[in-house]
Amino acid sequence: MGAGKWLRTSVYNLRLAAYHQARERLRQSLAIARQLKHQAQISFCLHALSEVALGLGDYAETKRLAEEALAVRRQTGGSPVTILNFLGKVALEQGKLTEAREYQAEALAIARANKQVVSGNVAHPLEGLGLVAHRMGEPLAAREYLQESLEICRAIDHKWGMADCLNGLGRIATDLGHYKLAKQLLQESLAGYVDIGKSDEAALLMRNQGWLAECLADYEKAKRLYQKSYNESKQTQEKSKRLSALADLGRVTIHLGEHQAAEQRQLDVRQKESR
Repeated sequence: MGAGKWLRTSVYNLRLAAYHQARERLRQSLAIARQLKHQAQISFCLHALSEVALGLGDYAETKRLAEEALAVRRQTGGSPVTILNFLGKVALEQGKLTEAREYQAEALAIARANKQVVSGNVAHPLEGLGLVAHRMGEPLAAREYLQESLEICRAIDHKWGMADCLNGLGRIATDLGHYKLAKQLLQESLAGYVDIGKSDEAALLMRNQGWLAECLADYEKAKRLYQKSYNESKQTQEKSKRLSALADLGRVTIHLGEHQAAEQRQLDVRQKESR
């Protein structure tokens, strides 16, 4: 089987979150690409393997593969924007906010230098910068980045990007105390995910709705939503989503005075992180 066919099969497996199958196919494709010295395909395979590693919760392997893919991409003169954006997302997920901001800022600068004004290569780093700013406690800057990204996504009819931006804006509105707007934005986001058949985002949306309920001090409702989010996340192989859901449950049980249950949740997170 040629490298191209291995690639098509592995990408299909990756989209189904069948990470172990995708990893095997991609490794085979990478080996063939290296034999052929096909640099573009080598970079693609390395980047895809880094996405697989992220799905399996292996952050060290994720970064190693993505940085190798980035180096190959730079050597061949290809655009590094998508890989920089990905590295920014990984850094954000690990809580490395300054590093995440640097990756996204470089990605945005390169995209704009190439005059890609209305494109996903501009929209995605803008979204990334918005998410980083939000985590850094800069909600107004975050909202501006995400709003600009949303406008670009609408202009190019990038439905997944629209749903992601609406989701981020809903979180920000929640934090700013604009609860009616937050509910509207999160509902729009959910409708967008359903429209593109992205049912596995249900866990994320339930988590965000749980956060909204928690901010309104409706802790019982928040607990129910977080539990549903955890149950949904267990259906995937993505370790990071399960850990986030467990952490949410642990936090809200403290509000409910269920300290023993909260301690158990925290213990579960520590045990699962060590695996």
